[in-house]
Amino acid sequence: TGMGYIDICIGGFTASADRRMKSLMISIYYDSVYLVAPVKEAESTFVDLLQSSFKPFTTEVWVTFLGIILGMSALFAIQETVEGGSLEGMPTLSAVGTCIYNSFGQVVGVAGHEATSAGSRISSFALGLLILFITATYTANLASLLVIQKQQRPAVDGIGDIKRLKLKVCVQYSIKQSLMISTGLGEDSIVTVRKRSDVAPGIANGDCDAGVSREEDLTAAHASGKHCDIRRMNDALFNMDTAVPVSENFYKALQHVTTKYQFDFLDAVKKFKTDDLCGKTDAEGEDDSESQSMELALLLGPFLICSGLSFVGLSVTLAARFLRKLREIPITKEEEDKLAPIIDRLDKLQQEVQEGRRENQMYAASLQRQWQRQRRRQRLRR
Repeated sequence: TGMGYIDICIGGFTASADRRMKSLMISIYYDSVYLVAPVKEAESTFVDLLQSSFKPFTTEVWVTFLGIILGMSALFAIQETVEGGSLEGMPTLSAVGTCIYNSFGQVVGVAGHEATSAGSRISSFALGLLILFITATYTANLASLLVIQKQQRPAVDGIGDIKRLKLKVCVQYSIKQSLMISTGLGEDSIVTVRKRSDVAPGIANGDCDAGVSREEDLTAAHASGKHCDIRRMNDALFNMDTAVPVSENFYKALQHVTTKYQFDFLDAVKKFKTDDLCGKTDAEGEDDSESQSMELALLLGPFLICSGLSFVGLSVTLAARFLRKLREIPITKEEEDKLAPIIDRLDKLQQEVQEGRRENQMYAASLQRQWQRQRRRQRLRR
């Protein structure tokens, strides 16, 4: 095309500086170039082992459960420090501390609340019901987490690791110069491969520890289910200009057409882009792993039931206290004088009722004796 023998070359060519000096080229699209490396199964650290016991629930669930336990402890302290309660006469702070210990002890099965009133019994039932739901859900989720595969991590995290560990990188010869300029890698770290499709096999065969690959090349390999253990690392290192070589006769016309329909072309590329089978598998695995942690929305039912029963228990306790206070209100002399006739009348009515009851009992006994005498007479006549 540079010499005019050919008008256009159909294909995607890397528009390097050397090629642009030899021929006119029309840019079609830019392709991102990434550092790619194999991933390996991550080893569980001591911190991972500690965190595993909390993974069945999300942070929101743990915080909500802790808040309910503390709230229930304060409620028990209110209900049991009254007269006749199990914590009667105990200082407020001591009562709250004892209730907190009893609440957490009820969770792990080493202690429990001594409910002495109707309100505290309802609250104790609510807490026990919540612990039942939480324990069953936690056990089921923990069991499912034990069969989840371990998380995979890349062998290298970036160009810095390549330089520090003096690792080898597989690179196609056409982008070797761009890589050295953009990252500062030396010749001793680069293993040159002839074709773009040779980067992933070079990593798999052990010729190099990592590679530099275009996004479309890695996607093409993953589309066929190959080299799924090789992933791209972080952001793009640089972008490569993919262009078409043309002769001077067609350059202006094709440049105008390309500019006019470039967005339509990019939309078509996205529409017919090959599916990344490896990416779908990884995404499904990540979704399965994340879905193992029970979210707050799925446990709103038990939390709301516990809160509702606790509110009922608090209402019963407050009503009992109100009635007790009402009985303890002193009566003045004037009120006592006003109530005296009524009380006397009630006493007389009670006496009349008792006398009427005795008369009825005596009348019933008399009738029973008469009936028994008649029965004896009838037997003697026979």
